[in-house]
Amino acid sequence: MTLGTTLFSTLSSRAFSRLDARISDLQAEVSSGKNDPRPSSDPVRAMRLSVAQEQTEALNRYATNLQSVTSRLDQSDIALSELNGIMQRFTEIAVRGASASAVPAERATLRIEAEELRAAVLDMANARDAMGRVLFGGFSIDTPPFIDGPDGVSYVGDRGQHMLRVSESATMRTGLDGGDVFMGLDTDAGRSTVFDVIDDLMFTLSSGAGGGLPGAAEGAGGLAFRPDPTRQPEAWRLDVTGPSGSATIEADIAAGAPGPLVDAINAQSAATGVTAALHSDGETLILTPVGPGGDTVRVSDVDVVPARRAALADTRSLDAAGQPTGSADRLVPMRLTTQAQIDGIGAAGDHFADLRARVGALGDVASRNSAAIENRKVLMAEAVAGLEDLDIAKALTDLQALLLTRDAAQQTFAKISTKSLFDYIR
Repeated sequence: MTLGTTLFSTLSSRAFSRLDARISDLQAEVSSGKNDPRPSSDPVRAMRLSVAQEQTEALNRYATNLQSVTSRLDQSDIALSELNGIMQRFTEIAVRGASASAVPAERATLRIEAEELRAAVLDMANARDAMGRVLFGGFSIDTPPFIDGPDGVSYVGDRGQHMLRVSESATMRTGLDGGDVFMGLDTDAGRSTVFDVIDDLMFTLSSGAGGGLPGAAEGAGGLAFRPDPTRQPEAWRLDVTGPSGSATIEADIAAGAPGPLVDAINAQSAATGVTAALHSDGETLILTPVGPGGDTVRVSDVDVVPARRAALADTRSLDAAGQPTGSADRLVPMRLTTQAQIDGIGAAGDHFADLRARVGALGDVASRNSAAIENRKVLMAEAVAGLEDLDIAKALTDLQALLLTRDAAQQTFAKISTKSLFDYIR
């Protein structure tokens, strides 16, 4: 096929343009140190690079989530550590306040300190993380989850568990449930809350009773027991022990109407060896031992439903005529006795220590996951580098070859282009 001068020039120009474009691309790659990112240059490499970059982005998200998990767990651990220290101080206050040698002024000072410590516990319960989100509120991250009111502290969180994905197949909790931390305290007296235990101590410090209030009373020859119910009927429960044994007495009574309690005690007379009669004042129960086995009557574990933080009854011994005599002892529920309060505060301290151990275990899991993610990020970075980074030696060799090819082609084109028909005729 014969090529005309015009067609030859056009084809040569296009070839030179392609060479210049390839040379320019190679020069840009050498300058950046990266392979051409366009899929058209290498579709397979571009696809593998895209997959590797997506995986790297996922690993970065997991690493960020693990940082959030670690941060919240660290702040939870700090809060629990401080709470444990506060409980230790509450124990010291309870022991000192229960001492018979503590004068009223000292007990008042202890109560003031206890009020400040209680406020500190409430602040810890409403603590926030570095992002301003509450630590112990569940999914409710803006509103304080613990509200102090006339009936004590209540929990208004939603008990939700924050979870963050830390790998393709694993999620992690970012903290603890506030309901479990502060409202789920197991004591010897039963299920309670941290704030109820503290408020019980505050009541005792305010009672003015040196040595604490008793949770049981007994008398030789009988006992005068005067309950202090409210106007609304309450479910009363108490243990009565007499010459024949013990029994739990339950009855619903209201102010000025203790008759059902008298009937309930007499219904258990065979088990206890104790009979009850209503005193002439219409409010006091005269408990008298009957039968062999001794003459001591004991009343303990007095409590009501709904629960009250108060002294529930007065007790007195009986004289020879079976009439109340002497000063009255105020009976409180067992949870308000000195030993029960010390045990309850100790249980709260142990509870916080156990929760710290749980947080530490979660932190250890987060650390191991973080190490695994970092190792995977290193491997993925190497894979991405292998796909992105340019083989400089090969690129320079190719560039030099292209430059030589272009120069030779241009010289050949220039020489051919200078020829004309007259040159060939000669």
